[in-house]
Formats: sequence, C-alpha cells, structure tokens
Amino acid sequence: MQRLDEFVLQVRRQSSHVFVAEMPGFFLIASRQSDELSQDWLFNTQTISQSKGILVRSMIKEGYTLHPDTTKNFVFPVKKCAQNPWPDRIMIGRASNNDLVLSDASVSKVHAFLTYEKDSEKLKAHDAGSLNGIQHNEHLVAPGGSAEIQSHDYLEIGTIVLKVLDAKDFFDFVHEHIKHEKT
Repeated sequence: MQRLDEFVLQVRRQSSHVFVAEMPGFFLIASRQSDELSQDWLFNTQTISQSKGILVRSMIKEGYTLHPDTTKNFVFPVKKCAQNPWPDRIMIGRASNNDLVLSDASVSKVHAFLTYEKDSEKLKAHDAGSLNGIQHNEHLVAPGGSAEIQSHDYLEIGTIVLKVLDAKDFFDFVHEHIKHEKT
C-alpha cells in the first residue's frame, strides 16, 4: 500500500503513455477520513522519506500544491507478489501473506482474489468464501461467485471501499489532486 502523493513526482515527470507503459494494469484506491485513520485500519509511523523530501522541495520550487484529500487516499497497485502461491490470482485479505493486505477486522484472512485475462483484458473479482462477502458497485457478489471489473468500478471488501482504476485513469486521478500548477 502506498499513499497517493507517492505517485505525484512520477506522474508529473512522465506522459500518460509512458506511465501506462511502465505501470500497466489496475490500481485500487481506498479513501479514508481522518476519524477512520485512528481505528485499527492502519498503524504506520509516518516519517518523511527521501522521496517525500524531494516531493516537498519540488512542489515549492515549481509552485504547485496538492489537494488536501491527497494524503487520505491509499493506493494498492494490483500486482502479484512473486513469493505467493497461486500464480494465476492476486489474493486479497487481512493475512500478511496476501498479495494485497487490507488490515481491517471486517476483512477475512483470505477474503477475495482478482484474476486478469490478458487475451480479453478482463479483470474479475472473486469471493473466496469470506464471512462478510464482497460487493461490486453496491451489488453483493454471490458467495464463491465473481464479477467482471471495469475502470471506475467500486469493490467493497469487508467495510473497505476500493475504487478500481486502470493505469490511464489512475494517471488522470493523480493529476486531479495536483493544484496550482504553473502554466
């Protein structure tokens, strides 16, 4: 999981075509309100990394700011971890050995999984028999069932709502959070 602001420099320095070529696939965006951040959902000590310092200096130098909601958006690039089993699926759940870890009590240890068919470029979300199920665009997916996912769709896993964006739409989403750019 990364914060949205971690993608700002990369997006500002690349064209949409280059970004999509380097980071193909899909991204899941979770937005959390400040009152929700204090719950069990996320326990990370915030430090200013070197890349964060570069971002801040670049913002000052180039005269742009970020939308205040930028730091409330968390990004999960949809990608397979090499060491995890089931090479044909991207596992989602609370357990640390999932490809996408959602640390929330409403999420099962192994809650759902995603599959991607390269030939048809279809992304599907599958319920893995979770207790709280998954929803696709506010419709409950049958236990053990699946739903075809498009860019701008929503997935609800436990109580976590995720917006699904393809690389091009994610690039545009990041740009929407950059304000006061010099023209």
